Amino acid sequence: MSCNVQGLTNEASCETIGSGRQPLTTASTSSERNSTAPLRRWGAFFSPLTACLSLCLAWGLVALPLGAQTCPWTTTVRQEVCPVGSACATKASTLTYQELDRDLLNTVGLCAGPGLFTWPASPSAGILTSNSSGTISLNSVTLTPTSNGGPFRMLATGSTLTGATNQGLRHALFSLFDTNTSSLQDTVIGINFIQQSGVGTIQRTGIDIRGYTQPDNGGDTSLLLGVQTGGGCGLCIYQLPGMRPSGYTNYESTLQGAIEAGTGAQNFAIMGVSGSQLGGATTNESTAVLARVDNAASRGVVIFPNDSTFDTRDALVVGYPQVNADPVLIKSRLLMNGKMSLGLVSTPDTRLTLSDNASTSSPAPLSGTLLHMLGTDSTTLRITADSFAAQSSYEGRRSSGTLGSPSALASGDVITAFTGFGYGSTGYSSGGRVSIQLKTAEAWTDTAQGTQVSFFVTPNTTATAVETFRFDNTGHLLTTASAPSIACTGTGTSPASPTIVGSDTAFTATVNTGTGTPGSTGTCTVTFSKPFTTNIPVMSCMLARGATSWGNGATIQLTTESLSAPVLTWTNLVGGVATTLTVSTSYKFNCIVIGR
Repeated sequence: MSCNVQGLTNEASCETIGSGRQPLTTASTSSERNSTAPLRRWGAFFSPLTACLSLCLAWGLVALPLGAQTCPWTTTVRQEVCPVGSACATKASTLTYQELDRDLLNTVGLCAGPGLFTWPASPSAGILTSNSSGTISLNSVTLTPTSNGGPFRMLATGSTLTGATNQGLRHALFSLFDTNTSSLQDTVIGINFIQQSGVGTIQRTGIDIRGYTQPDNGGDTSLLLGVQTGGGCGLCIYQLPGMRPSGYTNYESTLQGAIEAGTGAQNFAIMGVSGSQLGGATTNESTAVLARVDNAASRGVVIFPNDSTFDTRDALVVGYPQVNADPVLIKSRLLMNGKMSLGLVSTPDTRLTLSDNASTSSPAPLSGTLLHMLGTDSTTLRITADSFAAQSSYEGRRSSGTLGSPSALASGDVITAFTGFGYGSTGYSSGGRVSIQLKTAEAWTDTAQGTQVSFFVTPNTTATAVETFRFDNTGHLLTTASAPSIACTGTGTSPASPTIVGSDTAFTATVNTGTGTPGSTGTCTVTFSKPFTTNIPVMSCMLARGATSWGNGATIQLTTESLSAPVLTWTNLVGGVATTLTVSTSYKFNCIVIGR
């Protein structure tokens, strides 16, 4: 039998389950449902249900035959007395929620089953247990559940078992149904509580579930299982301080969230699964974690260290998890200090480390490196920039001073450079060995911003880069390598040594005659500071007018080609006649040397 509580303005009576009437149903008026109080249909049910279970354990239950039964004990239903062995009376007026809460406390045990459960006049102690088959037992006597729910089955007003017959993935001890499609703003179970003391410890919770299970492969064993078969969210939890009781402190400024999940074990706290469902994988596109940002002042995801120390601990890892160990096959890693890696490299060593190499290690980057890239072995590492209807461009900017207080550049400051380092016998070079430097050519102001470009190379058998040539601020090409040496003959007695200014590729030589009679012809051997390699360079020279001119028919020619020390022969001619040079006089000639 069952005591079926109909709508709050309707009758309440003990009814016969055998006649097909439904178990416990409740409802409220529209005015109650829309008030500011916690008006949810089952809002007052949870605590009575708990009380009912306590009564069940203390009083015990017995099975009675199906059929017409009367209320077996005296109780209050809608503020009317239901004596032992008599039918329940009715109350014409609408019940308040306080009355409903009180009345359900007295009647839920009577109304909780399909006619199988009641309290005896002289109860004996008993233990109510749930079996793996979905049944419950009292003192080893099995109480069989109905086909549409557990042994304790309750329906809200206007609800039926149609559409609610599938109990899902688990057998239920208690089955609560609200299938009334026209009734909105309803809650099957409503829990409201207030806690204002015991900060820092667990003092009160709405639901406390503790269990012990073996490991599963996804949903087989769990403390809480929710299955959404419609279009709503599977679990909706919000933190809404604006709905707190009137007069209570607003704590929305504290760093507390709607959901907190943690683990003290050697595993994870939360796992999101996409592309799968209970029972197997699907072909549907889905997302494991989705963060929605609704205004410009909000953020999608924030990761922070509890001790405020931003160090090398992992903030985010893309890889395969291990129990109590670092993940393996790591493809991406973000550390708490802000450094990030993409690729197999185990630990990012710069703000962004990009690796396409199979190794998990990386060579230490240079000091100040923000982006570190590692290519695949035996494969050219490329940076490709595609642009359309405009150029691709690389820009480098520099100021003196600091970010907060920048200042103007000085003459000769390197604005930006492209520099090459290499690996020697045991490690990478300590400095750049080849470089193109974009430099200032004057002290900068807002209107004076001259520049120049210098080219540096490292000569063989050395380990220091030197500037070889430069485009100055006028666009002229200047050679800046070391000058060669020179030795000349035919210059008379005790001449001053010849001099040379310039570099191996372009120079001006000055030939000095002595106090004795110089000759009308002679030679000059030019020894390059750095010999050319493989091919003999092209060398072109011409005589130059100085304080004293060469003869009007004088000549100079390359008579001995060489990679390191070519020989030039000069002849001083005046009117086609060989004429000796003037004593104690300087004569000049210029040469251009082009390697090939």
